[in-house]
Amino acid sequence: MLNWKRIIPNAVTAARFGFSLVFPFAAEAWWLPLILVSAVSDFVDGWLARRWQTTTWQGGIFDAVADKAFTITVFATFALSARFPMWWLPLLLQREIVVALVALYLASRRHWSTFREMPSRPAGKVATAAQFLLAIAVPVAPELSSYFLLLVVLLGSVAAGDYWLVFRRGLRQRQAAMAGRISR
Repeated sequence: MLNWKRIIPNAVTAARFGFSLVFPFAAEAWWLPLILVSAVSDFVDGWLARRWQTTTWQGGIFDAVADKAFTITVFATFALSARFPMWWLPLLLQREIVVALVALYLASRRHWSTFREMPSRPAGKVATAAQFLLAIAVPVAPELSSYFLLLVVLLGSVAAGDYWLVFRRGLRQRQAAMAGRISR
């Protein structure tokens, strides 16, 4: 029997992947509606999963990857269409870069359980909201884009630092636990 309460939040998240694929090819008139629908979907998927008590660590990772795919696609499209300079991209995506490097490290060490222990963080949620605000500002009020860039860079730095500290703390705890097993 299908569990619709599990399927619907994941389908909403999956739609964001679809929007990521469509966005670079969409007419500029469609940019704002796609951004707004994606922003709403980012809120709705988690809200539904929490409301229906169907949250899973896999759903959390799926949501985070969908956010990053959409963000990267939108900002790359803006840079390629000269809505802002290319050098903005590493600044805007610093949090995504840190998280990707941590994920690659953990995967290379086969620390799969760490993915379950790394919940979304408040700083990351605020940084994602700021990214959506920048994405909205670019087509709506381009003259304000540089101000939103500063906001995204600041909040992204805080979120990247926060994720890095959580990662380091978890790594130290894992190393201490391993040392304790070896000394026995």
